[in-house]
Amino acid sequence: DYLNTLSIPQARQVLFLLVRISSTGSSRNVDDIHIITRKYLSHPSGKLKKLGVIGSCSLIQALSAEGETKAMEFVQKVSKQLAENPTLTALFYDEIASCIALGSVDTQTVTSIKEMFI
Repeated sequence: DYLNTLSIPQARQVLFLLVRISSTGSSRNVDDIHIITRKYLSHPSGKLKKLGVIGSCSLIQALSAEGETKAMEFVQKVSKQLAENPTLTALFYDEIASCIALGSVDTQTVTSIKEMFI
């Protein structure tokens, strides 16, 4: 709940760490991060929505390690939720592209993302 006081780069680092820590634990921890990101995505505040996008991309990185199906289901949910907001959609695409460029997304998931968006 203190993420909204951080800058976007700081929040990106915190969310990345939270997702990494939660993905090494039980699936309940990943579910908690999923709930937080969905909460932020549905919030009326623009900054919290941006945090939701950034958290979603971090979660996609972690889910792609578990398997392409889970990651793609989440990509589709986030894309659908952002469809009416072009600014957030662009941020989502940019964040996904950054994750792919860093090599932190599984190759099968990358292939599926390319097919989905092209």
